[in-house]
Amino acid sequence: MSMRTPFHFFVPTVIAIALGGAAWAADLQATITTTQGKTINVTAISPDGRIEYTPAGGKKTTIPFKDIKNIDWDKGTRIHTVTTNDGKTLRLERAWIFAGRGAYLEFTGTDKETGEDANGTITGSDIAGIEFAGAAPETVQTPATPVPAEPAAEPAAPVAPAAAAEPASQVPGANAGPSKRLSTNNIEYMKDAIAGFEKAFPGLVSEYDAAKAAGTLSADEKDPRTDEMELKEVLILQKAHKLFHEMVEYYAAALKDGWEVSDAELAPYTDKLVAILSQLGKIGYRSCFGPRDAACDNLENMDRAWLKAHKAMLLTTARGNAKAGQELMEEVDRTAAQIAKTFESAGQADHPALKRFQEDIARLKKACEAGFAAAGKAKDTVLAAWEALRTERERLQNTTYKIENGQMHPNTWSAFIEELEKFEKTESAVVKEKIEYLGKTCGADTDALESAMEKLLGKNPSGWDWSAEVKHFDKIFNTIPALRKDTAEAIAEQAKQNLGMMSAFDEAIRAQKFDELKSLVQLGLRYDPHNAALIDLTTKVDEAAAGDAAAIEKQIAERQWPGNHKDFAGPGTPEELTKAAIDYFNSTCKPTEKALAACIVEPDWYCFKRNIFGQPVQWALTFWVAVDVEGETTPDVVYAWSISFLTDENVGVAKAPPFKWAAFNFKQKMKRANVPGLK
Repeated sequence: MSMRTPFHFFVPTVIAIALGGAAWAADLQATITTTQGKTINVTAISPDGRIEYTPAGGKKTTIPFKDIKNIDWDKGTRIHTVTTNDGKTLRLERAWIFAGRGAYLEFTGTDKETGEDANGTITGSDIAGIEFAGAAPETVQTPATPVPAEPAAEPAAPVAPAAAAEPASQVPGANAGPSKRLSTNNIEYMKDAIAGFEKAFPGLVSEYDAAKAAGTLSADEKDPRTDEMELKEVLILQKAHKLFHEMVEYYAAALKDGWEVSDAELAPYTDKLVAILSQLGKIGYRSCFGPRDAACDNLENMDRAWLKAHKAMLLTTARGNAKAGQELMEEVDRTAAQIAKTFESAGQADHPALKRFQEDIARLKKACEAGFAAAGKAKDTVLAAWEALRTERERLQNTTYKIENGQMHPNTWSAFIEELEKFEKTESAVVKEKIEYLGKTCGADTDALESAMEKLLGKNPSGWDWSAEVKHFDKIFNTIPALRKDTAEAIAEQAKQNLGMMSAFDEAIRAQKFDELKSLVQLGLRYDPHNAALIDLTTKVDEAAAGDAAAIEKQIAERQWPGNHKDFAGPGTPEELTKAAIDYFNSTCKPTEKALAACIVEPDWYCFKRNIFGQPVQWALTFWVAVDVEGETTPDVVYAWSISFLTDENVGVAKAPPFKWAAFNFKQKMKRANVPGLK
């Protein structure tokens, strides 16, 4: 008996104290603030309590309380901000807080205001913030001195069981509260989100229907959030996506709180979400979410990936940009693979939401098949275009070298203009065709062309840039205008000198020299038809060669003002265009010059300049302009100048004033009386 007593009483007591002390030392202290404004002083909470979250496209992740300094929850954004003990700060979406085995947190603590036991009164969704203060103080107990047991007394007679108490009667009309002891916060949030959806969605339907009727669903529109251009239909679907997933987020949170689809508190909203899913079809939005499915993560990620795949389909089928659509669909494929792995790791590979998502993506990819196949053919054609440019570069090397060098002897002026015009009109035809194709396929931007071609073809095995040939010919074509201008100026200078020397030639050969001078001037005008000095020399050489003032006067007297071309149909009216031409002339001319009248002498605008990709970048319209020049015109005689007025220079420029430049064609004199409106 003396051996049994210590074992029975003393030993178990020591063990209990040791175990209890270890458990208490590991617990944490904390201060919890609730969404209702209460403060709870926690004297002991398990360090294995946790906050759980699922990053986009990733797996469920947990952070234990023992690693956390504090947690704050923003009601507006629904984001938890977690500061860990090592000083890191994390912003978590769709996060949940747990401590214990159920939805309600298990801890030792009291309500600061009432002093009442607060254990089991709050769930993770009731928490606005937690501040951890470290480990709870260890409870020290001294083992009691063992006392020998007294001899056992005779067992007492059994006590008769007490009569069962009568149950309290239910108060009529009393609110029984929720059917389960669970937080209803997320259900309330979901209710608000549904109300917000029902208020906003009809407007989205109207916006969608209006854009569909106008044929602008696939048109670009500025995204007010990013100021970047986005497809109109995608912008509408993004708005619907945001509204819808606010509801889904709270619905899923309510399920995690412990509510079930069949519960009276949740069932009406389950039916509501089923109806809303049907309504979303009005604007073409699809979701993998099913209200009666088992809980799962990544619902919003899957629907966001579907939205990206839908955009890829629109780019491919509605916009004809299969290349961009294919790139976007490849991103979707990578996301879908990650999501599938996450479901598999969670043992949910057969989850209906995943199956819906995969079927929808497959359907969208099917719609893109033809466009993607065409993009594959484009790769072969782009490679062939590049190879053709390489061949042409070698074939045209002699001519392009002369263009790049730009230095010519006067004796070669006549021969080189033939070579240059042949290059521009015929020899470079293949080059221009291939470059224009590359512009349409890879983008009409020389700066971005290399990356676009590399994305389509991969790295160039030769080590050279894919775009080197295009840039080479771009340089050549850009050099030609300056070369023409410089050569024309050199010819004009030579012609002026020759004209001044005419009187030195014998009368017998003077006519021949005038003919040679006329040919030189015309040669210069082949290089640059708008060279003002050469245009002026044309008249002067003719007058000097004629040598007969009477003949010249006869030409002036008989010359007639053509008036606006009868076949001119715009854009623009003759009245507004001639006014714009006169205004531009008078704002840019010499002080001794003044435009008096103008008329349109050609039936159409013409393209004055194109870029390397063959796109028009400048338009021109040709006028006759009646001009007074001090010291050259008289009260009876006025100049008639042929001038092409030019628009601004950029892709997509309109055929309309204001004019930005002028190109002079020729000038001649005529009687002022023959110009309508002049005296």
